[in-house]
Amino acid sequence: MKTYNQFNEDLEQRRQELAQRQRERASDFVNRNKEKAQQHQAQRDADNERENLKKEIKNELRREG
Repeated sequence: MKTYNQFNEDLEQRRQELAQRQRERASDFVNRNKEKAQQHQAQRDADNERENLKKEIKNELRREG
């Protein structure tokens, strides 16, 4: 049978493990959101570049036509 001190040590260890898991999950969550934000920004940048190219082409065609 466990002594009172062993029981308290087990509880403390479990609390520390839980706190570590929570920190890891929070960190993973933040990292996933940063990655998604970067992907969305890259897509917006690509879309903007495409729109700018379209505008340039249209302007050139108007000037030539």
